[in-house]
Amino acid sequence: MGFLRLYLSLVVVVSHLGSVPFFPAFDPGMAVFCFFIISGYYAAYALNEVYVGNGSVKRYYLNRVIRLWPIYAVSILILWPTGLVHQVFSRAMELPTASTVAVVVSNVLIVGIDVFSHISLAPSDVFIAPFGTASHNGSTYILNLPAWSLSIELLFYAVAPFVVRDVKRSVVFTICGLLFCVFWKYNQGMFSGLRPDLFYTHFMVYFGLGSSSYWLIPSPAEYDSCGDSR
Repeated sequence: MGFLRLYLSLVVVVSHLGSVPFFPAFDPGMAVFCFFIISGYYAAYALNEVYVGNGSVKRYYLNRVIRLWPIYAVSILILWPTGLVHQVFSRAMELPTASTVAVVVSNVLIVGIDVFSHISLAPSDVFIAPFGTASHNGSTYILNLPAWSLSIELLFYAVAPFVVRDVKRSVVFTICGLLFCVFWKYNQGMFSGLRPDLFYTHFMVYFGLGSSSYWLIPSPAEYDSCGDSR
C-alpha cells in the first residue's frame, strides 16, 4: 500500500499546483479520505502485530515522530530562504505570551495547525473568525498550512494505542466519528462560517473504518496458518 499512499499524496499536491498533463488525478478530498482509511488500517496492524509487549506504545509513538516530523522539518527548511519563517515568528513575538507559545508549538510540533484555520490572533484578543473572511488571520501564522493533514494524523496516532487494539473500541470510535459528521451536516446553521471538514472530529470516521477493517481482513500470519501463503 506504500505506492497507493504515495499516489494519494501526489493527487493532493497536484491539486494545489493546478493540473499536470497525463497525471491521473481525481478529487483531492477523496484522496485525503482514502489516505486516512489506509492510515487507520496500518495503525491497527502495527499496534497488534508489530508494536506489542512492554514499551510498545512508547516505541510506536517514537516511530511515528521519526517518520513524519523530519519530512515536515525539511518543508520548513525549504521555506527558510523566502523569509517567511522570520516574518511569521517576528509577528508572533508581538502577540500575548499564550498566543506566541501557541504559534511556536503548532509550527514546531505540527499539532494544532487545523485549529488556526478558525481562530484569529490580535494583541488584545483571540477570537473565532470564519475561514476565508477578511478578519481571519490565524492561518497566516502557520508556516506550512497544507500540513494540517499531518496534524490530524498525529492526533489519531496519539489515541490509536487505546482504540485499535480492540475490535469493539475500533467500532465505537468509527460510530462516534460518524455521529460527529451527521451532527455537523444537520446543524450547519449553528456554526455558520466554520469548516468542520478541517477539524479532527470530521476524520475520525475514516480512521475508524481503516482500523475496523483490520479485524475483517486476515493478516499475513493468518494466511500462513491456513497454508495460503503461496
